Amino acid sequence: MFLGVVTGGSFAQLGLRGSTLSGDLSTASADWDGVAVQLRKLSSADTTHVYAGSTINETLGLGGLWSASVDANGDGVALFAYPTLGFVSEVQSGRVDANGTVNWSGPHDVGQGRLENGLAAGRWTARDGSQQGSWQGSVTPGGQPIPRGNGIAGAWVGRYRSTAGVADEGLLGVVIYPDATFLAVAVSTTDPLRRDVGLGAVAPDGVPTVALTWGGTTVTSGSLIAGGTYQAPDHAGTFDLRRAAGDELHAGVFVDAAFSLPGTWIAIADGQGGVAGLTAYPTLLAVGDGAWGTLDGNGTLQASTASGDRADGRFEQGMSGGTWVDASGVQRGWWTGFRLQ
Repeated sequence: MFLGVVTGGSFAQLGLRGSTLSGDLSTASADWDGVAVQLRKLSSADTTHVYAGSTINETLGLGGLWSASVDANGDGVALFAYPTLGFVSEVQSGRVDANGTVNWSGPHDVGQGRLENGLAAGRWTARDGSQQGSWQGSVTPGGQPIPRGNGIAGAWVGRYRSTAGVADEGLLGVVIYPDATFLAVAVSTTDPLRRDVGLGAVAPDGVPTVALTWGGTTVTSGSLIAGGTYQAPDHAGTFDLRRAAGDELHAGVFVDAAFSLPGTWIAIADGQGGVAGLTAYPTLLAVGDGAWGTLDGNGTLQASTASGDRADGRFEQGMSGGTWVDASGVQRGWWTGFRLQ
């Protein structure tokens, strides 16, 4: 796995195991430690499907990244790595069956999960039973998702509005993974300190069966695919949801370079030039700041938090990325992600 920067099409990247990769995207050529590599851009005609996402080692409290490619026959290979520690953890091979079920196998770990509607999710365990964790992700932009399943897996967006108690309203983003787990995020557009995040599982009709929220909000009726009513500690209200389209919902990972901490983020665009987002540190079981800002017609994003942090970056061709600085202007880290569908 390589990390680096692309400037005007040229790039030079350092591998986690000390090798180097350099080249020029304009000529689709690269060099990997003296070995020539020919590149090509993924297109909708490709029969190779490329997925990427985040993984959590629940035993050690570590966050990492994974990527996988699956060919037209369903055969695939995946790589798991922990960039903040500087090492590749495992290379696994596996196969995706006609229902989207995948089984991974490597020298030290085994895993299983599902790829459906452009999303991927599952769990892994060490062969000796000493460690375990989970992995989630999505198909990378430009390629085609594996056309498996017709369920509710995918990205959903909407709004919530207070009808009793403290006045509040904001944006909602829900990601339902192929294993029926979900991540839900609410970010207020009236009070930058108001935000909530929920995790759990849903029934086939989208009704939560198990749910845990950081701020204590509960769904009192309805589902996470159509909307309903909710109860928060200081108010109650209604919410609506629909399938996300275009660049309405992006999610990914970030690294807090100051503390070498990995995290996850999710951003919701309102379609009118506004964007709201939320960060979280899964290994610390902590929710970070909510953010509110603008996303212009060229995909340029600028957002800030109540604590004064500022994020700058771009949403382009289904991908997203950028950096962020603290209130004093000191760079804190970088963030990357994909459009969810």
